[in-house]
Amino acid sequence: MDQHQILINRDQIESLQIETDKQRAEIDALKEQSENIDLILEKISALEAKHK
Repeated sequence: MDQHQILINRDQIESLQIETDKQRAEIDALKEQSENIDLILEKISALEAKHK
């Protein structure tokens, strides 16, 4: 592998690492939203149980 290809590969790896970090952050945000939705659904269920 020549020096130029090594540099290209290094740049691609860095780009992929940045993209991976972004996706991990998005996943973490979605997990948090999911947990919030679960809490809301639990509260709704509790309210429904009270009103029966």
